[in-house]
Amino acid sequence: MRLAVAGGRTGWVRLALTALGVSVGVALLLLCLTGQSALQGRAERSVWRDTSSSTPATAPDPMLWLAVSDHFAGEPLHRVHVAALGPRPPVPPGLDRLPAAGEVAVSPGLRLLIATTPRDQLGDRFPGRIATTIGPAALEYPGQLVAVVGYTPEQLRTLTGAQRVLGIQTGLPGDYFYTVGARLLIGIVAVLLLVPVAVYIVMVTRIAAVRREQRFAAMRLAGATRAQLAVTAATETGIGAAAGAMLGFLGYTALRPVVAGHLTHGGARFFDSDLTVAPAALIAVLVGVSLLAIGAAMTSIIGIRITPLGIGVRASDRRPPTAWRMSLLGVGIVGMLAIVTLPGIPWLVEGAPPEQPYMIFLLCVLVGVVLAGPYVCLVTARAMVRLGRRATTLMAARRIAANPRTFRGVTGVVLAVFAATFMACMLSAAGSAPGAAFYGGLRPGVVEIYVGNQPASRLAPLMGARTVVVRVHPDDWGSVVSCADLTRIVVASCPLPESVRARGLGRDPPSG
Repeated sequence: MRLAVAGGRTGWVRLALTALGVSVGVALLLLCLTGQSALQGRAERSVWRDTSSSTPATAPDPMLWLAVSDHFAGEPLHRVHVAALGPRPPVPPGLDRLPAAGEVAVSPGLRLLIATTPRDQLGDRFPGRIATTIGPAALEYPGQLVAVVGYTPEQLRTLTGAQRVLGIQTGLPGDYFYTVGARLLIGIVAVLLLVPVAVYIVMVTRIAAVRREQRFAAMRLAGATRAQLAVTAATETGIGAAAGAMLGFLGYTALRPVVAGHLTHGGARFFDSDLTVAPAALIAVLVGVSLLAIGAAMTSIIGIRITPLGIGVRASDRRPPTAWRMSLLGVGIVGMLAIVTLPGIPWLVEGAPPEQPYMIFLLCVLVGVVLAGPYVCLVTARAMVRLGRRATTLMAARRIAANPRTFRGVTGVVLAVFAATFMACMLSAAGSAPGAAFYGGLRPGVVEIYVGNQPASRLAPLMGARTVVVRVHPDDWGSVVSCADLTRIVVASCPLPESVRARGLGRDPPSG
């Protein structure tokens, strides 16, 4: 450790840059990983509203339950009507007890809205007095509008759709969107962040490489072995990496409340407690990034032949890169294309997470870009030699052809451009023009109502001339609605894409 900090100003600069690079990587990775827990927590806190008669029992006595989706001023408003059928009924999260008949429990956002809105516009929807406030355990996000209204069993039985339930729904299904789709997107971002950070760490370890190698040669002259040199290099980088990991964790801790206060998803902010990283992932990032930096430092001296008489480069290092370096990149590209074009192939190992093949092939692409870079530089330089006519072009081409591994100097930029392009393509796919893709965005002023399995005779009196009805064909033909009706309420245009028509939307049902 004394040798690690005895390199003078150059040594301190190298340690500082290593710490900086590791701290940035740790902070970004931890903030990225908080997205998984944030979306997961939001989904888990909303699943209680999916309670039904098939929910497993969680209390000795049953209750009557009716969940209703409502709106106010364009904001979703969730109302749950309950009636206890015994002294110990199930209690939703965020409440100490079930509201009795004539009592209402509301979220903080809804309480404030009721207090500032004329009663005939909002308060009359909740018969009774506000007795308590719903805690954060039942809210997806701060300011969500939720109410639990207490009734007598006789009153609630008169409302269509009330169910007898024995428990409150907990836990998410294995294929829930937030546990598959979000994990996939967040995993892609984490991989895209990890590889440029690794490249930056490798570049930092090469700072003042000649001065360090001269010190290593002097140590060899004094009797040090190659193993001792490796330990010294690892210690030098380890000090900076450990300091950077702690700085990165402190930076993540300081940025977390700022992110929670400004970052929105679906137009809503997150609770501070949402932005957390699982202990196992936290330890993996802090230790893994530090080990990555140490490994980069140790491998940086593998190609150097350090003897008491000087420094040289192994002859094997002078071999030009071959086309085999393109193989991993090819595997990644072919794999990603195959996942998109051949979705029916069982890519997953039994029990593996659904996003695993995406992560594997994306990592192959990123690592393949790093490995293929020197070979691409060599091929490009040779083409420049054959086609170039100016002296400066020929000199540059000869220099690159002599040492195509200079690609490592621009690897970080290349990967950053790749990451930006990759994410831009994903975002553009989600924001295509209306009619090019179908995402079901409702037009302004349109309200979507879920009617469940209610018979048409009961709903007919409620339907006006402006009502659009989506029906389920009895022969399992899908959801049926004409394209003309669909475009009245949805941001789309006719004709709809074939992928949408295949689901039954945008055309009339078949005859018979």
